[in-house]
Amino acid sequence: MRILFAVDDSTSARVAASVLSQFAPPDHLRLLHVVDVARYQHPSMPPLIPPDYYVRMQDLLTKAGHLLLNEVKGALPFEPRRVETEVEVGRPAETILEATAKHHPDLLVLGSRGLDTLQEWFVGGVSYKVASQASCPVLLVKRPIDKLRKVLLAYDGSDEADRAADFLGRGLFLDKVELTIATVWPEQPAAMREPGSGAERFMTIVKTAAAELVEKVRRQLPPDRFTSTAEVLMGDPGKTLARLAEERKMDLVVVGSRGLAGLKRLFLGSVSHAVVHKAPSAVLVVKVRD
Repeated sequence: MRILFAVDDSTSARVAASVLSQFAPPDHLRLLHVVDVARYQHPSMPPLIPPDYYVRMQDLLTKAGHLLLNEVKGALPFEPRRVETEVEVGRPAETILEATAKHHPDLLVLGSRGLDTLQEWFVGGVSYKVASQASCPVLLVKRPIDKLRKVLLAYDGSDEADRAADFLGRGLFLDKVELTIATVWPEQPAAMREPGSGAERFMTIVKTAAAELVEKVRRQLPPDRFTSTAEVLMGDPGKTLARLAEERKMDLVVVGSRGLAGLKRLFLGSVSHAVVHKAPSAVLVVKVRD
């Protein structure tokens, strides 16, 4: 597997590396740091500031970026020959997306110092923009993980969910993990829960069909890599999955998302959007392109 790991600072690097080190050794790992000089600039530059001020800033930040990536490279438990480092100058989201398009990684890993604040997750944030527009699966790491043991797979039988399950079965993890496969049926309107509405029969049919759905994917995953259990739930899918992740203290949530064209690419689907925003764990978003 080819992995692109975007590193913004030493704190986020340690957070994301704590997860990445528990993945099976990749065939190739590229560490990318983006120097964003524009964030320090102001449209009205005082005349007393030397003309080469930002040029010198770029040079210093570039050198610091190389030092940071070498530090991260040395801390990861992978063979050095499989790890390359790259420092680019530009806007972070656009530069990361360009690198993804250029190098075609199987997985993009993002760790950001802003992931513990609501502001980072509003549309327009670097992590959300990259997750929405990247052409490959994206792993968003929010907090350090000492031991990656518990994984939640959101599964509804769609092409996106099948792609996510297939990606999960590629041998991502170094050790065997406890996998919960969850499907969430949208809660029905109050009128359909009244006596005589057929609600009980409906629920019986739904629960049986949903149980068969998650059992099918459970059988497809290699038993030597996963200890699998199934959950059939009712409610708003995104919120319910995020709540389950919090209650069960999941280390990682895996969710599929349909990759869209044009303006729609600016947003994740409603379920993946809710999980990315609300789940406290790391989130792996796996795309299916239209």
